[in-house]
Amino acid sequence: MFVSFYRIVISRILVLIVLITPGVAQADLQAAFKAYDAEDYETAAKLLPRYAEQGHTEAIYRLAWLYSNGQGVEQDQDKAFHLFNQAAQMGHIIAAFSVGIYYDFGEGNVKKNLKKAFEMYMIAAQAGFSRAEFNIGNMLINGHGVAKDLSTGMRWLTTAARRGDRDALGLLGSLHYQRKAPNSERTSAWMFLDLASRLGKAPATVLLNLLKQQMTTEQVAEAKRLQAEWLRDATFIPPPRER
Repeated sequence: MFVSFYRIVISRILVLIVLITPGVAQADLQAAFKAYDAEDYETAAKLLPRYAEQGHTEAIYRLAWLYSNGQGVEQDQDKAFHLFNQAAQMGHIIAAFSVGIYYDFGEGNVKKNLKKAFEMYMIAAQAGFSRAEFNIGNMLINGHGVAKDLSTGMRWLTTAARRGDRDALGLLGSLHYQRKAPNSERTSAWMFLDLASRLGKAPATVLLNLLKQQMTTEQVAEAKRLQAEWLRDATFIPPPRER
């Protein structure tokens, strides 16, 4: 299911957001989260509802994920959407992004609404969630549900790319390759496509191989230099380049 990736993200920040509702035993709540992180979804599905009913935001989000993906419970997109929305209203950033996904694609009984999708993505993007930043940039560049705005879209993509979002890196590389980005150069295209490829973006690898055939040794060397400078302001470390 489309939100499966974000379960990994949220598990990494669990320790920072465990705010226990009065009367709820922290050990029991941690047991629910531990089962969830260990992919023991049946156990998680038994433990989480108690805390979700008591208004624990993270428990609500995780229970929503279970219903969305049909893990430990029967899949129920409408119930998942309700829970995601509840957690989003309580300030859960990835839940807000998930609500945006539902509006973007029209899942369950949720009607497709690109305006609302953009609004929910923006909430998560403004909080620094890279996947939302990518979606905002992509929608603006393509005029998907919003007025087309290449300049603003590129800024959002660049923000996501500096956090290591491979889709953002791949799209930036593609835009430069197709000469659709401002001041497009082969060196810029190589810089982004190489990073996306190293992060496992297969289409970027294909495009990068085509680009290499069009570049001189000097141009590739210049692209590597520009990339090293660009990475100084990035918040991720790319894997090593294959020899």
